[in-house]
Amino acid sequence: MPDSQLEDPLARFLSRECGQWTWWTVGTPYLDRTLMAEELALLPDGTQLSEGQDLESVRLERVRAARSDLVVPAPGPR
Repeated sequence: MPDSQLEDPLARFLSRECGQWTWWTVGTPYLDRTLMAEELALLPDGTQLSEGQDLESVRLERVRAARSDLVVPAPGPR
């Protein structure tokens, strides 16, 4: 669901509880900053937030350039 708000807690969990060392971007289709304020405060400094429904080519290029160990994509439409 596009407004699940699970992306930020997942990033916080992987960072703080699992010792994930570096975040470049946490992307979410919709970000309710009031609802997620506590979670956002727990993300590592410098974490870039990306909000939007479409995965435009610029965002894809950033993902490719980062050569991340882990990318968690949202499920596509059915």
